[in-house]
Amino acid sequence: MITTWQSFLIKQGATFDDHQLISFQNTFKPASASQQSIVSDLEPLGILQVTGEGAEQFLQGQLTCDVKALTVNTLALGACCNNKGRMLANFYIHRLPDRFWLIMDRHLVNPMTDELKKYCAFFKAEMTNLTDQYVKLGFSGPAISELLNSQQLPIPEAGTSLTFDNQVICQLPNQPFCYQAWLTEATAIKLWENLPNEVNPANYSQWQLQDIQSGLAWLNKETRLEFIPQQFNMQATGGISFKKGCYTGQEIVARMQYLGKQKNHLYRIQYQADQPIKSMTPLRSHSHTASVGHLINDTKVADNQYQALAVLQDKAVTANDLYFANQPNEKVTLLDLPYTV
Repeated sequence: MITTWQSFLIKQGATFDDHQLISFQNTFKPASASQQSIVSDLEPLGILQVTGEGAEQFLQGQLTCDVKALTVNTLALGACCNNKGRMLANFYIHRLPDRFWLIMDRHLVNPMTDELKKYCAFFKAEMTNLTDQYVKLGFSGPAISELLNSQQLPIPEAGTSLTFDNQVICQLPNQPFCYQAWLTEATAIKLWENLPNEVNPANYSQWQLQDIQSGLAWLNKETRLEFIPQQFNMQATGGISFKKGCYTGQEIVARMQYLGKQKNHLYRIQYQADQPIKSMTPLRSHSHTASVGHLINDTKVADNQYQALAVLQDKAVTANDLYFANQPNEKVTLLDLPYTV
């Protein structure tokens, strides 16, 4: 079903594939994302809301991050694992004045809710899927503060959220001048209609480039339950607390951290291809006989050129001769991450 918001964007030149805005008629150049100010529809994201007097205790026993350490109107990275330490979802968790929001891939909200129901039943807490109740927008760049000011919208500091009229705006903790907002259709349309010339509409893939350059990988339907948090480098990005105590999967996560047996990590790569390569596609190395890792998220940065995040064996990275099985003559290039693992 086409929503009022999607109909509005289509009139502005947008093209959708299911919930994802895939193209926009503008001159945005993905490779220069850090120098431009952009606004993007974040419809592929979902919202799991947790409320009730037992919400904090319930989430503290399920998530990798320290929920009790979050003060009101702050947010952090986190993940939820099964008892084998495999991630059901990873997300930004917002502690709002009277509720928690977990922002993740929209296709993971219901499966995660179903998994957590067996634990939630023992607490005075309720879970609600709010995904379709808001227009979700992302803003990034030096002109965004001026844009929000012009529309009398609040401007939160890094790592914090602000609420107004039951709407929320946050500035992400790991990406300066990068904001996410959950708005009514009326607020979103008014804001979009008043975009200054310095702010370029961008599709979701262009928005994802910022996460890839920041070394932030996100689970989707294909990658769910395939990885432990450290394979997404969440120990380096603040998504795991090793002091908070027990939670589901904690024993596996702690053992991996303290016994030092982890042999693969998240890496940023670049590759050439006619089409984007699907999540969980194996990578190979000329120095090894079996696959040495899997693609997680990718985005186009130029004609036939893509940047991506992949979980790779450290020994294969050292050899630096990676390729995809269907492209043995196209070398995959390793790029730097903004943090050390």
